[in-house]
Amino acid sequence: MPITQIPLERDALYIKIESIHTEGKFHWSLILVDATGVARQYEWGAPPRPPAGQRRPPLPPEMFSVGPVVARLLLGCFKIGGYTGGLSHSILEEVGAGTFRRSYETVQQNRAHGLSSSTWVAAVLTTLQEGGRYCEMMAPVPAVKEQILKISQDADLRRLQSFLTGTPYK
Repeated sequence: MPITQIPLERDALYIKIESIHTEGKFHWSLILVDATGVARQYEWGAPPRPPAGQRRPPLPPEMFSVGPVVARLLLGCFKIGGYTGGLSHSILEEVGAGTFRRSYETVQQNRAHGLSSSTWVAAVLTTLQEGGRYCEMMAPVPAVKEQILKISQDADLRRLQSFLTGTPYK
């Protein structure tokens, strides 16, 4: 599969959606490109399981990662139209770290408590929007989330159909 480069604008905020190869489930993250053009990806995920026989230590509030992600298929990067600019990486790190103060042992337990990558992205955007300094979104965050989910489901379906029929995915 050829590598496709996606141009990202300076001083912009994006939601990145990746297929996790489970129907209807996606991994969500944020990409901030600052005014100097430095881009970083921010995401939340449950911590890895401890080795057999060991308990997981209590989670620090900073349980989210910044950096590249592998073994997922990019479905889209959605630019946040209401992003007003000026957000620094350090502020986004601080907001991200304070979004979920607790995590559970399994993905299923996290989801049962409303913790997932999509709810983390929505909560971060809501915090930025409530502050009124970085986001002035035209639509409420839940509506934006639903619209992105629909587009992602359609893209994932096209990807699966192209795989099954042996045709290129576009």
